[in-house]
Amino acid sequence: MDFKTQGDAIAQRKQKAWTGFQQTIQPGKFYTQEDIKIKNKWVKEIEAANDEWREWLSSI
Repeated sequence: MDFKTQGDAIAQRKQKAWTGFQQTIQPGKFYTQEDIKIKNKWVKEIEAANDEWREWLSSI
């Protein structure tokens, strides 16, 4: 995979994770343990994408 394609793929992964996380937020809602598990999935995905992004940037 070339450099630009790799960067674009990481950016899309980050955007998808943020969109998924934002869809789980409802103002005024009391969150259950199951809701938190769903949010944690998205948080982990965001963190993984950020780690990949930092590695990609440091390789420039």
